[in-house]
Amino acid sequence: MKQIPEEFFKAHYCTYLLFLIISLASCSSETNGNTDVIIDDPYINLPLKGQRVAVGYFKLSNYLNNAIVLSDVFCKDLEVSLHTSLLNESNIMIMKPLQKIQIESGSSVAFEPGSHHLMIVGLDTLMNADKIECTMVIDETWNLPVTFKLK
Repeated sequence: MKQIPEEFFKAHYCTYLLFLIISLASCSSETNGNTDVIIDDPYINLPLKGQRVAVGYFKLSNYLNNAIVLSDVFCKDLEVSLHTSLLNESNIMIMKPLQKIQIESGSSVAFEPGSHHLMIVGLDTLMNADKIECTMVIDETWNLPVTFKLK
């Protein structure tokens, strides 16, 4: 068996390292070709049988030098709205619709149970799908495509 000379590995070390870094970075996030605004783990919990409302979750990270505003999310043939959950003065959990959510430079906002989330109406017609394509509207002019897994 022919051995590969050590010089070959030394000469191509940076190439292998760069390939490894790019491969690892693309495994866990949806960047849509953009590394300044990252959407992590976008998923939608399917509605219970007989219900029409589903809930969407994700983490939105802003690595730009300025704040951004998430103002809308569009999914074909669905009604989608931004909401948050909070405790009122009687310590009762309530939901409140939001017009927009600001994400400061260098920070993230988690859309998770008990906090910010997407309310999605009409998903019962897509129960056999495993994902859905949507668009997040950033700063009212930037359309960021995102694929939500359906669970």
